[in-house]
Amino acid sequence: NNITSKQYVSGVILLILLAGLFIYIPLNIYPAEDAAILFQYSENLSQTGAITYNLNGAHAEGATDFLWMVLLGLMNFIGFDTYLASTILSMVALIGTAYLLFKITNTNNINYFLLFVAFLIFLPMTPGAIQGFSPLFFGFFIILTTYFFIMNKPGKLFISALLLCLVRPDGIVFALPLIILIFIFNRDTMKINIKKLLIYFIVPGLIYFIWRWSYFGEFLPLPFYVKSDFDRYLLLFNLSSLKQNLVIIGVAFLPIIIFIIRSFFYYKTNKKIIGLLVAIVFVPFIFYSSMALSQNVSYRFQYSIVLGLLILSAYVLHHISNKKILLFVFMGQILFLFPISSMRYMSLLAIPSQQIIYVAKELNTITTDASMAITEAGRLPYYSKWNAVDTWGLNTPKYTKNLIQPNDIRTASFDLIVVHAGDEDYSSLLHLNDIPVFKKKKWGN
Repeated sequence: NNITSKQYVSGVILLILLAGLFIYIPLNIYPAEDAAILFQYSENLSQTGAITYNLNGAHAEGATDFLWMVLLGLMNFIGFDTYLASTILSMVALIGTAYLLFKITNTNNINYFLLFVAFLIFLPMTPGAIQGFSPLFFGFFIILTTYFFIMNKPGKLFISALLLCLVRPDGIVFALPLIILIFIFNRDTMKINIKKLLIYFIVPGLIYFIWRWSYFGEFLPLPFYVKSDFDRYLLLFNLSSLKQNLVIIGVAFLPIIIFIIRSFFYYKTNKKIIGLLVAIVFVPFIFYSSMALSQNVSYRFQYSIVLGLLILSAYVLHHISNKKILLFVFMGQILFLFPISSMRYMSLLAIPSQQIIYVAKELNTITTDASMAITEAGRLPYYSKWNAVDTWGLNTPKYTKNLIQPNDIRTASFDLIVVHAGDEDYSSLLHLNDIPVFKKKKWGN
């Protein structure tokens, strides 16, 4: 009721910017490699009702974002372009996330809502959503579940936690700690909350898990096997992921971290802040540092942890009187992020010149009755519509745990074989009369 004309103008400008980023840009570029994989699953689901990598092929769980895939499939079924559907959902999720951050601050000043929208647009992870990935959509359910914890709504938290886990299976990393916290802070209603947990989370979750296990024949989604098979640092971490997380979280978001730490010592806080710090920042940091974060376009895997920091900032703001301090924190944060964010947005401009897309489209004009063996399993099969075998195993179960062998190639009679080399030095193989046959599953082999 007290929105000023300046706030209206600011809101309209942000809406135009959002439409430009999430609707206009996707009409003029192409999705990222792994995003195209999921679009292929969504469109196959839309056309056949089955979850397959190849149209009318065998069931495969290469698309880990289950609920995201289903929604994109539904939107494709009613006529939406799959890529555009993904960015529209991301735009709505961004606005919803900003609104919940605004609600958590417990202020009636709409400027803070506009500030959160602008800041989320500026994050280096947002270009990843513009390229078709689901970090903003996944993040919305993280903050929705956290919001119900803060508002002490156990039943709604359990439903939201279930949806969070259906969006991505790693949603359990956020859902489980928040569920434990809601029981810690509601010991007097333990029995009724256990009943709600069973009805709203455990039983439907088990039904879904048993269904997907019987449907796909694998205990976990295929990418989980592939992305957890590596030499571990300190018996737990993927050294590359750990370094990435330390740089992106510990350095790039230093102003927000300092703001949160300072609030512990200078303002009245409660135990919920400690619980939230563990549940939505520390535990996810450990988890994502123990996984191989391949195809980490625009640092999309770090978005969940960054969102945890933003939620904590909003919740700390709830408890302090001088809320204008957030404006100064965000201004300092923008200075830290400007080089990273600007580079990620600039990278969008190069996408239309990536020749692999045009090669794939030309293959489609030649024939669709052909097969290919590939290591990058997204845009080539998506745009060519050729039958594809993912030799790295993200989408083809036969090679998920075992390295493809020469005889597999000989007997398959592929029309096209495309192999993307890694960073290894292959020059020594040029001087061998007999190239060795490797058994250990790693990219160089």
